[in-house]
Amino acid sequence: MFYRIHEYRLAILGIEIMPEGQRETRLRHRIRELLDSLSGPCILPFDEAAAKAYAVIVASARASGRSILIADGQIAAIARVQGSLSPPATPRLSRPPLSQ
Repeated sequence: MFYRIHEYRLAILGIEIMPEGQRETRLRHRIRELLDSLSGPCILPFDEAAAKAYAVIVASARASGRSILIADGQIAAIARVQGSLSPPATPRLSRPPLSQ
């Protein structure tokens, strides 16, 4: 999926530097439609349920003497809440263990 998003970003850049006209307007409209159709299921919310899952993940990491970056914890929490994704049972460590 990442490579497609990268291609769309390049397409948007191409449209921005294109001379104004019917072709530019038509391409801009088609890219907007495409991006709108992709944004639904591709962007998962960090909602209240994810915030609660995040707290459990961070507390578990800290209880074992380890830390986790905020973004990594949020991604793991969203994955846990969505259920269709399978985050690792133990969050990947982003930093060395905390000193005792």
